[in-house]
Amino acid sequence: MRDLLLLAALPFLIYVALKRPFIGIALWFWSSMVQPNLWAYGFAASIRWNLLFAAISIIGFFLHSSKNRQATPPDNPIWQSYQAKALYALVLVFFAHTTLTTVMTVGGSQYVWQEWSNLMKIMLLFAFIIMICKKKLHFITLAWAAVLSVSYKGMLEGLKVAITAGGYKTRPISTTFIDNNLTALGLLLSIPFILILIDEYKNNFKIKLGLQGMLLANVLGVVGTHSRGGFIGLIVLGYYYIKTSKRKFMSILLVLVATIAISLVTGDEWAQRMNTVKTADADSSFMYRVVSWKMSVLMAMERPLFGAGFDAIIWPPVWENLKLSFDSLDFIETPKPGPVLVAHSIYFQVIGDHGFLGIILYLSMMLACFLKLRSLSKRLDMPNWYLGYANRLRMSVVVFGISGAALSAAYFEIIFIICGITVALSKLVPYNQNSTLATQTHDDSKQGHRQST
Repeated sequence: MRDLLLLAALPFLIYVALKRPFIGIALWFWSSMVQPNLWAYGFAASIRWNLLFAAISIIGFFLHSSKNRQATPPDNPIWQSYQAKALYALVLVFFAHTTLTTVMTVGGSQYVWQEWSNLMKIMLLFAFIIMICKKKLHFITLAWAAVLSVSYKGMLEGLKVAITAGGYKTRPISTTFIDNNLTALGLLLSIPFILILIDEYKNNFKIKLGLQGMLLANVLGVVGTHSRGGFIGLIVLGYYYIKTSKRKFMSILLVLVATIAISLVTGDEWAQRMNTVKTADADSSFMYRVVSWKMSVLMAMERPLFGAGFDAIIWPPVWENLKLSFDSLDFIETPKPGPVLVAHSIYFQVIGDHGFLGIILYLSMMLACFLKLRSLSKRLDMPNWYLGYANRLRMSVVVFGISGAALSAAYFEIIFIICGITVALSKLVPYNQNSTLATQTHDDSKQGHRQST
């Protein structure tokens, strides 16, 4: 049945994506987060949906390119701002640097080039988001794409956790989020998109209530992963949500409801696992992560500018060679390295893959994204929905930076998509109709006041 529904909808989706390229971008985003193949069987499962939607989006953009040029003002003062240009440039420079590290890799070249190819596809989505998204409707559609992919799957998992009173453990939701930790991170990064839509539909009781239910189910989905990093991210998300909210009472009430729901579905096993965060130095799994971090640093010390290339550190010959110099970092006591381990940290992953230069570029990119979103969320000439949108995305960046510290997720699509949305918002703001009218009204009122005096 799902095969028939997907295939029946395909001609319509192609048509509307060609007519409205922003819908194509949303479908591209949607299919990159949770692959439609996982919902299908038979012929529909063999279709490369993400590639199809990417191709349609690009074709649609060029079909409407003349209209896009006419709609884009030639001189955009915000686009000339330091932070917007810096973010756009840093993302591209980081990608260029990864290209160099891939060319100079010391790992298995076929695997490393495949990882580079995956990042290149993400860069295409990043670029076309910036070029296509120009109106409020475009950004709201992107939020729906996140909610109807990751958050929808998270809702289903969270409902199972609730129904079984915590007896069910959240399963990986896609090939992007392949384990409990990555699934928790994916759900956390998508929750702010639910909040964006709750803000947008605050006057529609039914939609708002449904989105609030989805939000609570996603929180339970994170809890159900039994991920300690996910739990820390959930605390950070709740704190940041209250801190940045204008309606403190309602925010505290919503967090309180979520906390009560969590307490009802968690037992002693879950609590004991979360408590190991306090005794990380005595936790063998954590200490082996420190071993992998040491190995990444050793790789960067050998090749400080270029590292080893994408995940080349897990190539057995590279790993075995690094083990020979492991004792040079004996100031932190850890077990001896054994079998190959992944980096288990976005930061050490980039350090090992692309050297110290790579991590400087990566951290600069993250910081530029955060700072730009913070400045957008405080602009007095922006409509409320822009302020909220930028503020919610800022929550995702903060959670990614904290929860990702113990996960190998440096090249997640969603964080680069957030960077692209941030740049697109920067370009859009001055030419938003409401903002322009508000500014004109303010100027007219000042002129009238001067004349009256």
